[in-house]
Amino acid sequence: MRFYNLLLIFILINLFIIEHADAQIKAVNDKGEKIIVYPDGSWEYDPEEKKQDEEEKGEQLETPESYDTQNSNPNVPKKTNVKNNEPPKYTIAEMKAARTEITKWYQTAKKDATSLSREEDKKNYELNKYQNEIELQRKRGNFPKTPTDEDTYLAKVKMMKKEISSIKKGRKSAQKKEKRYKKMLTTTMDGMMASYTKEKEKLANEDLVAKGEKENKNWLSNPLNFKKEPKTEEEKAAEAKAQYEKELANIQKKKEEILEGKIAIAQKRSQSLEKYETEHTYPLSTYACDMAFEEIDVFSGQNKKGTKRAIWFTNSTPAYMSASNGGDYLVCNSFISQIDNKNYLLILDIVVNNKNARRDYGGIQKGAKMVVKLLDGNYITMKATNSSSGEVNAAKDFTTFKVAYNISKQNRKAILKTKASKVIIHWEGGYQEYHIYDMDFLKNQIECILTN
Repeated sequence: MRFYNLLLIFILINLFIIEHADAQIKAVNDKGEKIIVYPDGSWEYDPEEKKQDEEEKGEQLETPESYDTQNSNPNVPKKTNVKNNEPPKYTIAEMKAARTEITKWYQTAKKDATSLSREEDKKNYELNKYQNEIELQRKRGNFPKTPTDEDTYLAKVKMMKKEISSIKKGRKSAQKKEKRYKKMLTTTMDGMMASYTKEKEKLANEDLVAKGEKENKNWLSNPLNFKKEPKTEEEKAAEAKAQYEKELANIQKKKEEILEGKIAIAQKRSQSLEKYETEHTYPLSTYACDMAFEEIDVFSGQNKKGTKRAIWFTNSTPAYMSASNGGDYLVCNSFISQIDNKNYLLILDIVVNNKNARRDYGGIQKGAKMVVKLLDGNYITMKATNSSSGEVNAAKDFTTFKVAYNISKQNRKAILKTKASKVIIHWEGGYQEYHIYDMDFLKNQIECILTN
């Protein structure tokens, strides 16, 4: 039995050897590659391993179509096959550099847009504040204080608006760039790279144009050294101030030209009137120092005295002189009154030969000024102590205005030193100037009061 079992095992072993005599053996060479060894000693690479290598080589590693722009890691492309075995248009390094630079552009544009927007709001606030302050001062009667204040105000507003317009232009440009760069970052890789290339060319051209304009400007201003150093903040401020002063000077020049034209017209119109006024003169008065009254006021108990009335000045128009055969349109009779030996009043009775004089002149308000020009070139100012709207005599067609002006001690001293040549009265309708024909009138009246 034991012999039978051994024989059976021997037969089975021989059959197994005979069956696998031509079988191949898989092995690994010294390079770590899988090979198949045949009984005759020959070998070859494992076909399955070779097929796997070819499949790995056929996979697309770097293509713009497979680049995932939404991936948090832009360096990891999708695994897709290259069509027709075409090589990728861009490398990972190129795409990464482009995306990094576009991101910088976007961040810079966004920062500039925000900064310029805040600056624009700040400048608009400053402009509105300045305009509101001026309007408030205007309502209070504190502006303008000098003839040039209005021109200065307008020139400053113009400069501020020009600055705001420049900032607004820069802000819109920055916002457009911000939007464009954001779109470039969210598009496909092909689109991003194409836009990136065009943008670089555009920026390069802009730099060249800016550089060329700067060099040309510097050359024109300084041909011997057109590579001038950039201007400091002090130089820029000085240039802005010079530009502002230039515009202000132009405005002032135009205003002076307009004023000169108006003066020329006024002088031409007054020539004919002066001709009539010079022909219609009165001889110097033969004034005699006679007091009209001297009494005690029953109400105040103060001493009052006054001189006799006399004509101080007259005025007329060519049309009225022609119609009235040389008559005066306006006649002012005056006298001086002294109260309590210290207060002096100049009383005017102004008669206008027109019952509608209120329409032309208005009236004289309390506190209204009267200015007297002296021959020594000085002026004295008196203020009305009462108001007068005029008393109308419709039957005889004339209107009388009665008003008193206070003569201060300083003005009395000035009157006693010289003569008076002109008087300017402030009516409600405006200022009127009159020539004085009895230039010693005020001096004689005051001396008469002092000697009595």
